[in-house]
Amino acid sequence: MTGPTFNTAGYHGLAPHGYRYCPRCGGALSDRVIKPGEGPRLVCGSCGFVFYLDPKLAAGVVVEHDGLVVLLRRAIEPAYGRWVFPGGFVDRGEHPEEAAVREAREEAGVEVALDGMLGIYSHPTGSAVIVVAYHGRVVSGTPRALDESLDIGFFQPHEIPWMELAFATTRQALAAFAELKGASAPQDGAPDVPWGVSQTASRASRAEPLLTESSSRQDLRAPWVK
Repeated sequence: MTGPTFNTAGYHGLAPHGYRYCPRCGGALSDRVIKPGEGPRLVCGSCGFVFYLDPKLAAGVVVEHDGLVVLLRRAIEPAYGRWVFPGGFVDRGEHPEEAAVREAREEAGVEVALDGMLGIYSHPTGSAVIVVAYHGRVVSGTPRALDESLDIGFFQPHEIPWMELAFATTRQALAAFAELKGASAPQDGAPDVPWGVSQTASRASRAEPLLTESSSRQDLRAPWVK
């Protein structure tokens, strides 16, 4: 039985990753094909240890609060100043669902209940990051911008700032969420930006959410939220 074909387009060799020495013995690493039909691997020339460049798993949650989508404006690179839902890397031994709930707590200060999975996303082909995105709702706490965010915004699904999102995977997950709510993403909605590539937002042109942390929620939410 034939095994899966190795995606050589997704393998970028030694140089972009910067790994030069074996974590086991300190010997030099080099690219080497160790099995016919597979791409090259990083192999230690001294002890033979194979250093697999595995993908990194991330998890996030598109959070609803009072009928609005909670988005955070990033205060860190990459994608400084752009909108994203709470998310981050999954820790070893942690389930992606647990990671998504933890990230909502750490980044937006709320406890959430997950209602389902939106999808699994990776962009572009061969990206080192795989994102598992869920959708959920706030069950306790008030969403707020914490240390990794410049601001927090609350958007109707049809008013998500598609052109100012942080990453392509952000757009993909929010598009799936919007479809659940009867809305849709514009066909030309940016960004087409892989995770890890800096895209600083223009501070002269930014989407305005229905609400921000400094807004009066009581005054602004009445027309849209019952």
